[in-house]
Amino acid sequence: MRGFLEYTFERNPQSYANELIAEDIRNYVVERLEQLSDSSKGRIITSIRNFFRCQAFYGHSVHQSVFRLPLSPAVWKKSAFPTTMDINIFNTLYMIPNENTDVGKRDRCIILCFTELALRCSEVAALTLDDFNWHNGYVMVRKAKNGAERALPLSAKMGNTLVEYLTNIRPKTSSRTLFVRFSHKRGEPMGCSQIRGVIRRNGAKAGLEDKFCGTHILRRTAATKLYNSGNSLKLTADILGHESLDSTTHYVKADISGLLSAASPWPGGEYNVR
Repeated sequence: MRGFLEYTFERNPQSYANELIAEDIRNYVVERLEQLSDSSKGRIITSIRNFFRCQAFYGHSVHQSVFRLPLSPAVWKKSAFPTTMDINIFNTLYMIPNENTDVGKRDRCIILCFTELALRCSEVAALTLDDFNWHNGYVMVRKAKNGAERALPLSAKMGNTLVEYLTNIRPKTSSRTLFVRFSHKRGEPMGCSQIRGVIRRNGAKAGLEDKFCGTHILRRTAATKLYNSGNSLKLTADILGHESLDSTTHYVKADISGLLSAASPWPGGEYNVR
């Protein structure tokens, strides 16, 4: 409580406790408590709430906006906001690899598996030549996390890029795995570590920090793009290969335009702010 009162005094030495309103508490939480854990925030905010209740009990004037403000921070299961990639970088990341080199053409195919199909890293590494139905334009994802198979449509962009890779670029090998190595152990299947390396290298070329260019970041961004494009939660879950819709609801929180339409006004309206 001392820290809160010192904060308000620094901002306005002429103010008194009975002049404090909801905006003062909000500013304190945003500016001074941002780096604290939820439990630490809760203890501090509880002290502030008890202070104002005590003030009111002893007959001191307390602005009503304070009591309408939800002081306790929301803590619930899966409350974290999904980390995603900048959508403009996401949409153009496949263009980063050099299309004039064999490695670049292969890497473009790998990136499109994440941005177009929203696959997991393990699913990309497990793709085989036999998984593709070129006549009907889809790929079967067989090595899913939950063990279930799912068919995903191939866009013209991805289909053409894969055909170029398979007909002119992919080394001759007995392996049926889609993506194989080009230099060390040429022709042998690429594992998850090699797939991740492709994403990290090209993410760095795009100017992304390490924490924003992982394979799962790409999958999350693809998931939010799918849902924000107007697809239902069930369809998004089916594309991602989720057994439970609870796993997919995590990405709904990234629908900023939808959340803005559901946002509640500040407690008490503008008259209770300042």
